[in-house]
Amino acid sequence: MTVMLKSDHLKIVRQIRRKFIFLHLLGIAILITSLSAQYLFRLERDLVMEAYGIAKRQFDAILAKQELITLMRSKPLSVGQALDIADIILSQREVPVPLVLAIISQESEFHPMAVSTKGARGLMQVMPLIFRTYVNSPLLKGQQQMYDPILNVRAGLSYLSEMKARYGEWRRVLRIYQAGPENADNKAYDWYVNAVMAKAKRYEKRQ
Repeated sequence: MTVMLKSDHLKIVRQIRRKFIFLHLLGIAILITSLSAQYLFRLERDLVMEAYGIAKRQFDAILAKQELITLMRSKPLSVGQALDIADIILSQREVPVPLVLAIISQESEFHPMAVSTKGARGLMQVMPLIFRTYVNSPLLKGQQQMYDPILNVRAGLSYLSEMKARYGEWRRVLRIYQAGPENADNKAYDWYVNAVMAKAKRYEKRQ
């Protein structure tokens, strides 16, 4: 019969406890390392995806601008005008690009000096009151500035954006653009709405 001294027994217990604590701490360290690695991997992956997203958006913007400029260069516009108008259209998100092009096409066929019998002027056929409301500049003298393509498009887009925020639906906004807010629900102006929408679809396919 083997007899173990109490001191030896306590020594073995202490050794087992030390090994248990060591293994336990080792397991925790491995778990923390694993979780950290997963976190770092996800972080790195998210950063890569974000960088890719930024690069793709910039590439898409450059491509969209090139296509828009190419399209507008086939119209009676100078290179400088086409560049400036493309910047204005693409810098805003409220009015879809195909819809902007469709309105300009319907209103003026891209002729900056176009004038209607009612007094609307420029690319987007903006009325003088609308122009003065949305283009607030001390440099404006008379109505000649209404023919400036950049100012004219900026005023037209601002007006469309505000009407969209107020009336909520593009068909109503287009009726307003053609005939004023009092005709937002007047279907007598749907000929204009339908004409613009049809052109917008054609421009959308070209992009």
